[in-house]
Amino acid sequence: MPPIYQKIMNAIQLWITNNTYKAHDKLPSEAQLMKEFNTSRITVIRALNELEAQSIIYRQKGKGSFVSPKAAYKSESTDIISLVLPHKINFFSGGQQYAYSIAKYCEENNYLCSIHYSNQLISNEKNILENLINYNVSGAIIYPIGNKNITALSNLYIKDFPIVLLDKQLEELDLPSVSSDNFHGSYNAVKYLIENNHKHIGFIGVKDSDVVQDRYKGYCRALLDNSILIRDDIIVTEFSNAKGDEQTVLTLEEAKEILTNMKEVGVSAIFCVNDLTATIVIQAAKSLKISIPNDISIIGFDHIQFEDVQNPNLTSVAQNFDRIAKEAVELLIKRIKNPQDKIATNVVVPTQLYKGKTVKTL
Repeated sequence: MPPIYQKIMNAIQLWITNNTYKAHDKLPSEAQLMKEFNTSRITVIRALNELEAQSIIYRQKGKGSFVSPKAAYKSESTDIISLVLPHKINFFSGGQQYAYSIAKYCEENNYLCSIHYSNQLISNEKNILENLINYNVSGAIIYPIGNKNITALSNLYIKDFPIVLLDKQLEELDLPSVSSDNFHGSYNAVKYLIENNHKHIGFIGVKDSDVVQDRYKGYCRALLDNSILIRDDIIVTEFSNAKGDEQTVLTLEEAKEILTNMKEVGVSAIFCVNDLTATIVIQAAKSLKISIPNDISIIGFDHIQFEDVQNPNLTSVAQNFDRIAKEAVELLIKRIKNPQDKIATNVVVPTQLYKGKTVKTL
């Protein structure tokens, strides 16, 4: 059974929640609370002090206690879901796909969606995460930059702030997540190359996230399952223009160098960890007069269509962004409505190989 001061606190918070008292409304006096709860002034003052410390009320000497605007605002259903993405705002990537679909499903469920881009900077992400509660949103779908901001994330977790992770699972926190099947997506892509008589298959992609790690593992497993050596001389997992926390992008000049080197050692196909990398490799091939797919085959990942690459049509592993968004929104709303349910559901959405025209087939 809770102590009397806690009963007083709970009652005042309920009055605010059900709009009996709104922002700046004067609350019952100490004497009225003493009478209503049949308790001492010391107990009433303790309850009021606790509420003031939590910014639920404010007090004015000689006038009494009043409802804090912040508490009144929080008592109302804000019906806002925040989406936190690591991508750069003007950087064409899967981020735009997520933003569009998640906003759509939020709207279908009568929620607004606020979108926050960290621009691939840990410091920006930290600031966003630390302010999420102050934004007065119902919950957040977060695509984190790894576990670099685990302190801010764990603070949200401790405060029971509803969170669903995109494309990530954090070993430190038992949080629900929704992701693509990155391992089997890349496995099936490389298997498709092998089935079309490609034995020397290069890999291009910076291993800067769990997503890329899983795609790299799928690449390696497909080779091994088909008794093909993993050759470190045709694997590129770092780009020369890395800039701290910023997203590293393959440059055209570096792509030309990589492509030239791979062709010289007999590579007939390249698996790229995303469509942007594949697009740049194709552009490099054009400038080097290398025919795609006759001289070398290319597979990307994401199945994002770039306006400047319509021909040849890129073969790519298609992520089901729409289903990922739907699953994430539904999972978060379930968590918002049932905060006591802390079972971390991890949803893995299958991928599908889109067979374009950048792979030479038998």
